[in-house]
Formats: sequence, C-alpha cells, structure tokens
Amino acid sequence: MFRKVYKYLVLLISVMLIISSANAQIVKINCMNCHEKLIKDKVVHPIAEDACDNCHVYSNHSHPGSKGNEFTLVETVPNLCYICHEAQNTKTNIHPPITDGYCWMCHSPHASPNPGLLTESPVKRTCDRCHNLEIPVKDKIHAPVKNGKCNSCHNPHQSDLSFLLKEDKSELCFKCHGSVEEQASYEVIHYPFDDDCSNCHTAHSSPENYLLTGKTPDLCFNCHDWYQEEEPVSSHSVVFDEKNCANCHSPHASKIGKLLIAEGTNLCMNCHNKKIKTETHSIDNISLKIKSGKSVHAAIEFEGCATCHLPHTSEFAYLLKANYPLRKYAPADAESFALCFECHDSEILVQEFTTDITSFRDDNINLHYLHIKGRKGRSCGLCHDMHASTNEHLINEKSNFGSWEMDMNYKVTSTGGSCFPGCHAEESYTRKD
Repeated sequence: MFRKVYKYLVLLISVMLIISSANAQIVKINCMNCHEKLIKDKVVHPIAEDACDNCHVYSNHSHPGSKGNEFTLVETVPNLCYICHEAQNTKTNIHPPITDGYCWMCHSPHASPNPGLLTESPVKRTCDRCHNLEIPVKDKIHAPVKNGKCNSCHNPHQSDLSFLLKEDKSELCFKCHGSVEEQASYEVIHYPFDDDCSNCHTAHSSPENYLLTGKTPDLCFNCHDWYQEEEPVSSHSVVFDEKNCANCHSPHASKIGKLLIAEGTNLCMNCHNKKIKTETHSIDNISLKIKSGKSVHAAIEFEGCATCHLPHTSEFAYLLKANYPLRKYAPADAESFALCFECHDSEILVQEFTTDITSFRDDNINLHYLHIKGRKGRSCGLCHDMHASTNEHLINEKSNFGSWEMDMNYKVTSTGGSCFPGCHAEESYTRKD
C-alpha cells in the first residue's frame, strides 16, 4: 500500500514540474514575441534570460493592450536585486541611486553591450550622467579619469570611506604609485604626505603638473612661511625656477633631515658643478675648485656651504648669513667682516703685534692688521678665495682689480712666504716663533 502511494506522489510531482516548466517557457516565449530585443545584446542578465516572471508578475490588467501598469515587480528595487545579488546598502556611505532604488540608472536590467550591464562605457560615461567634472581642456588629467575608470578609486555602490573610496587615501594612491609608497618608510616624512595626499594633489585634474592643488612655490608657502613678502637683498634663484623647492627638497619623504635630496655640500654641487651666470654676476664652478684645490676652506670641508650661506633668502648679498664687504675696501671694524669673524679671531684687526693670533706675520708684526687697518681696509677676497685655491692658505692665483686681473705670485716657505702682486713690489715674511 505504501509503495503505491509513494509511486503516485512521485508521478504527481513530476507532472507538476513539467507543467511549471512549460508555463515558464510559455511566458518566456510569449514575452519574446514582442520583447526579443531586450535580451539581444553582448551581455545578458541571466535572470532575464531565464524567465521574465522572475522579476515581473501580472497585475489586474490584461496584457497586451490595456491601460495602466499591466505588470508589477515581484519586489521593490533594490530589494528585488538583492534576491540574487549581495546587499549594497550595509555600509556607512551608500551611492544615492542605490538608496533611492534606482539601480537601473547605471545598469540595464535585461542586457547591455557593456561589462556589468552598464548603461554606458567606459565607466566614466555612466558616472558623467550625474557627476559632471567639467575638466578644462588645458588641465592635466589623472590617468584613471582620462581612461574612464572611475571605479579604480571609487566603489560604485557603497563604502565605509568618504567619497565611496575603495581604500584609505594613501593606500589607494600607493596601488599605482609604488615608488612613493617606498618613501613612506623613510626616516623624515613630510607631514602633508603622511596625513593625506590630497593636501597637495587633486584626484581628478589640475592646471598644474603632478595634479598639484596650486603653483609652487606658493603651494609650499601655504605652510612654510619663512619667505617674507618684503623683497630680500638676495634670493636663491632655484627657489623660483621651474622645479623650485623640489630642486633641493623631496615633497614626500627623505632619509636626510629637512627632506633634502642629498647631504650637505653634495646637494649644493648638484648645481654648482658649472659656471653660473646671473643677471648681476657670475658664479665660478665651485665643485671644480674644491676638487682641484690644494687648500679648501675648512668651513666647506667640515660644516658645508650652510656655514656661510642661507639656502633661501638673505638680508645680505650672495645669500650670506652675515655682513661681508661687497667691494675691495671696507672700514677695518668687526662689523664689516662679521661673517668671517664667526669663525676667525677679530683680534687680527686690532693687534698690530702678535705671536699667536695669526700665522701671517713677519716676526711679530701682524700682517693682517697691516693690510686691513684704517677706513680703507682691504677685503679678504682680494687675497683669498672663499672656497678653494690651488695655493696654500686659500691664496688666489689671480685677483681682479677693476678690469685688471693681476697675478698674485704667491710662494710659501716653511716659515712664511712671499708675494709679488701688481699692488706692491715682491715682499716676503718670516715667522719667528
């Protein structure tokens, strides 16, 4: 008895399944008689291809031909979509079309020529329906934006981050900018870089190179207010050239203090390895002088160029840190030679006789005092090169006197030396310790 009942139940279920399948085919076939074009495209929504009544059901009106809504959705959007698709309204920030139930604004519910059933391709064209970036023609454009791949950075549905970003800003940027990610491990980190790339860069487009939010160095001056509005006596030209601050500083991070791209004198020699002409004067090839010099200024050897020069601007000529004679002559007081006396003993100006404050003496006569004394004291630069020289004691090979370039003819001995310049006959000196 049980076997007969079981047999009839199996038969009944089979017949019902056949009828149900047939009805589905009838629905599909009947719909396709009129709506065949809905699923005739490159990408077809599987649920639409399966059967129309997966999403649509008859209303109280006869179809076709009656007025009003002849079909209704089996569920409101987006809940209808969530029957098959993972819910996209569970995070902090939800794309408004999803919140408002307008999934079809971006996706075709039946078929599309585009991946993901998008209504437009590339992705940006779909986004542009609501988000018109209005990028000026002359702007530099971020590659993902230019290539129409908004979804490289943004999640189109939902995110726990602002602007529907896929990841925290820095991590998101590092996905493409690997070399910059490496810099994040350096010892010295630029705060804006550590905080948020958008402090200095825009995400979509900018009239400036590197998608900067403003022109440099003005962008840098937003935080670094060392530069005074009043005109300084001298300014480092590289601060205002095309690369400006980036000539010396890394904008992201560095292994060296103050975000410098090289250490000490090596940084300066990146530029001062050639003769440089400015509007007012020429600067010698300092690198060549140092490499070929028999004597190098100890300030450069041990402390670097910053011992005497400021890197940005100065109230003194040549970016000097303190006063120094610009002309061949100056009053013989400590203020006139303030820069030199930050290291050297100013007593050489006032002691006519000495046995210890200078080696430039004849017996106990202080020859520095002899050369510098009075209101018309000679500038150090008449005899010495401030950087390096092929002579001992930084003595110049030649010295400019107006338009005349005169030989110094300096010779050194174990107890002194001699010189025979154009300004006097040959003179010698001997120290007697």
